[in-house]
Amino acid sequence: MIKAIIKTARFNHYIKNLFVLAGLIFSQNFLDFSKDLIVFYTFLAFCFASSAVYFLNDLFDKDFDKSHPTKKDRPIASGKLSYRNVIVIYSLLALIALIISYLFVNKYVFGVVLSYLVINIFYSWKLKHIVILDIFIVASGFLLRVVAGCLAINVLISDWLILSVLFLSLLLAVSKRRHEFISNINKQNESTRKVIKHYDEKLLDQIIAVLSSVTIITYSLYTVINNEIENLIYTIPIVLYGIFRYLYIIYKKDGGSHPEKELINDKHILVSVILWVIIVVLLIK
Repeated sequence: MIKAIIKTARFNHYIKNLFVLAGLIFSQNFLDFSKDLIVFYTFLAFCFASSAVYFLNDLFDKDFDKSHPTKKDRPIASGKLSYRNVIVIYSLLALIALIISYLFVNKYVFGVVLSYLVINIFYSWKLKHIVILDIFIVASGFLLRVVAGCLAINVLISDWLILSVLFLSLLLAVSKRRHEFISNINKQNESTRKVIKHYDEKLLDQIIAVLSSVTIITYSLYTVINNEIENLIYTIPIVLYGIFRYLYIIYKKDGGSHPEKELINDKHILVSVILWVIIVVLLIK
């Protein structure tokens, strides 16, 4: 049962929770241990909250996953975790996330974590089946992480950076939908998502083109108008390379289904991210 719980919790997806670091880094407070600790608790709260969401989402998808060639082996779909077990684990994880955010961070982050949990209840239940809105809900999760990280240490973050995160999050979500659509068409992986039938490859390609463009534009504008971090403009080539590499993975390697895995497995993207972080940290005075 322990293995089933660990598998459903999706520890490898915790990399998404690193978005809470945005406020800490760009407010130039990452050398302040007290604030580092508060943001760590925020990260921890989202780890528990995101795992809770995966349990709930898999429970709602149980009947669909049973007929899926690979997802049928998921603990909930295969019956290794009962309905009662899932509800108890979900409630426990959600409660721990809320307790951590309230006791160790502040009431504002508690509100963000609670919003994240509530939004995903509706997403798992109904909103994931509404075309276009589904990808906005997925993207909102990344945005809430950034907001929580800022509220945790009481700092403001640039509107342009918020927009960059929003567009990047949407790009990742749409890329995932494209992979699911293509896989479904090719009969390689029968999709369990009802919403997929409402999408079209040409539509998704156009959205990806728009999102990749506006992500680059908004980030570039942010580096230009940023008055706190000098020479941030020199990180633009790295961001360009990273996005172009991701597009290459989507269109030439049939990727995009698991962004968190591609970040780790693709050396080009991983090096780009590490290099970007190093340069940003060095530029911060």
